Amino acid sequence: QAIYGWRGASSDNMARFREHFPTATGDMVPVFGLRTSRRCHPDVLAIANRVAQPFYDDFDGLEPLTAPDAQVAAADLTVSRHRTVSQEFDALIDQVVEARLANPEEEIAVLLRRRAEMSRLTTALRSRGIDAEVVGLAGLLSLPHVVDVVSLLELAADATANPAMLRLLAGDRFRIGPRDLALLGARAGFLAKAYEVESDESLVSRLSDAVAGVDPTEMVSLSDAVEDPGPAGYSDEARARFAHVARIVRTMRRSSGSSVVDRVLLAIRLLDLDIETRLLGTGAADDIAALVDVAGDVGGREGTDSLAGFLAYLRAEDEQGQGLEVPERSRPGAVQVLTIHAAKGLEWDRVFLPFVVGGQFPATQGRDRWTSNPKGFPYPLRGDADVLPTLGGWTRKDIQELIAAFQADEYMEEVRLGYVACTRARTALHVSGHWWGRDQKYPLKPSTFLEAIHEVVRELGQRVLAWDAEPEGPPNPESQRDPVAWPRPAEALPARRAAADLVRAAASSPVRSAESAIFAELDAEIEALRAEHERQIAPHEVDLPAALSATAVLTLVDDADAYARQLARPMPRQPSPAARLGTRFHAWVEAHYGQLVLLDPTDLPGRGDVDLASDAELDQVIDLFRSGPYADRSPIAIEAPFSIVLAGQQVIGRIDAVFEMDGRFEVVDWKTNRAATADPLQLAVYRLAWAEMNGLDLADVTGAFYYVRLGEVRRFDDLPGRDALERLIAGESVGT
Repeated sequence: QAIYGWRGASSDNMARFREHFPTATGDMVPVFGLRTSRRCHPDVLAIANRVAQPFYDDFDGLEPLTAPDAQVAAADLTVSRHRTVSQEFDALIDQVVEARLANPEEEIAVLLRRRAEMSRLTTALRSRGIDAEVVGLAGLLSLPHVVDVVSLLELAADATANPAMLRLLAGDRFRIGPRDLALLGARAGFLAKAYEVESDESLVSRLSDAVAGVDPTEMVSLSDAVEDPGPAGYSDEARARFAHVARIVRTMRRSSGSSVVDRVLLAIRLLDLDIETRLLGTGAADDIAALVDVAGDVGGREGTDSLAGFLAYLRAEDEQGQGLEVPERSRPGAVQVLTIHAAKGLEWDRVFLPFVVGGQFPATQGRDRWTSNPKGFPYPLRGDADVLPTLGGWTRKDIQELIAAFQADEYMEEVRLGYVACTRARTALHVSGHWWGRDQKYPLKPSTFLEAIHEVVRELGQRVLAWDAEPEGPPNPESQRDPVAWPRPAEALPARRAAADLVRAAASSPVRSAESAIFAELDAEIEALRAEHERQIAPHEVDLPAALSATAVLTLVDDADAYARQLARPMPRQPSPAARLGTRFHAWVEAHYGQLVLLDPTDLPGRGDVDLASDAELDQVIDLFRSGPYADRSPIAIEAPFSIVLAGQQVIGRIDAVFEMDGRFEVVDWKTNRAATADPLQLAVYRLAWAEMNGLDLADVTGAFYYVRLGEVRRFDDLPGRDALERLIAGESVGT
């Protein structure tokens, strides 16, 4: 249960649960074991238990789960170890294709310890006509067409994003060759130096000192060279494509006022990926749609609602994401490709577990250790410090012993992860590995997991598809493969040309009048929608109403744009039981003081009382008022109407109550809120209105909120006067 150790999870929570949570008398609670697992086939469980055997050996009292006694048919188990990763990869693709064609309804997943092969695997399956779905954002970001979109977004946010520009230029969309790229790089360097020469020498010297040690890519911009390639001997195709790239980057940068989702959609259209992904075949369009969904979800969050914030989120997920997401099966029938971490809690009928090789699974690259990396959380500060590796001293031997303990602890986490990987399969499990990776100088070490699974498969009489013996040393046969051309042929190029031929043929043939009418109607609808969109995004001037209520003044001062939108597009007011109860409360207060006021139904007080939900609560508030500080006082005015002019704008309203004491006056507003959150600006308007209507010195009038539920009176003697109020209404800042 503790495969998320990198997030601070601890298997100690399970192993010592009885110690952490004893009975009330301090005794150990009894243990009742749920020993039977019905998640997966008994043969699959046997493999998982063998992989987890080191963990069982390390924890006293922890026993392997057992399968039900019922007789079932044998599971479909295979294990293989190939000479090279390419041989394993090809065999894996063949197995997945064969399984999908044999049973289109079967749930199939390919689980990976690392994301390195995810893009290559997905592409290979799709090229064989198999719908393959990458699960999780981190895996999605490894797909070429998704990388293209993100690269264009990065260029829109940062003119010096050279890796993103290089990705676009060398990718499938523009396919610029190495010679033209080399000339472009030289041009970028020349432009950077030219800018320096044209500047003041002393300024250049100071700037050079300020940026000493900075990565050159932060100063040399490929974007500048794409905008101005210069007279170098580029190919004609390269020059045309540079101009195209420059146009789309400029278009992206001009969209800075749009939402994150709109900018993602714009990038997709500018790269023609809305069409291209359909030509790529199964699943590619869904990948792009998934990125748009992520933009919609992340772009609305605080801190990520800008393009820079969204890109920072994507970078964090790409670099640090290790299964934080909860995957969803969005496409029935698709072969899902995901990491083992992301697979926790999920199940499939058939699971493929490839690339089980030494150093990768179990992984030997552990987490950040607190003794050598500030990212690592110090073990002595953790709640389970007593069961974690501890530093016994400061000698070299002590450090080596601690590192060995770290490695043993991290290996146990890999063991738990191996158990999770195997038990994702209900009835079929296929595990494979290899000796030679893509770039290793020497053969990889055998994986203890693969060795254990091999033993169980043989004991159960299941299939060992291949089991190559350990090869001798260099050279690595993967490095001896035939060279490939660069840029490589675009995947969708044949389909793209076929589609272009169809478009040309349709354009050159006469169009029937009926079709012309349909197209004309569609054009008219599109034009109407475009005009409506332009009207919506165009700025509007909104006239303030002839008179503002005090509440409207608060809204205007707090968010003038929001208030303007309310005026431009007024919405009907939602019926509110709380407002009706508030009105009844105000009516009761009037009756309590014996001063009943005749009011227009549209001007009834109490609309601001939103925390009254029932008659019982109304009765409670009335009882609290009876025992409160204003119960026995006599107001000189109740629901006093006022009308004043502030900043050329008439402001009207009613003051709940006014009290007089020794020639001074207090305007009071009743509040039935559950929290003291009212804006004192409301009292400032009431105070000014009462003073000016009665010819009083403003210093002789104070304001107070009476929070009936809380039994609190909050008085204010520093409320702003006329000048400050008018500046606030006019949108000016007012200092304290």
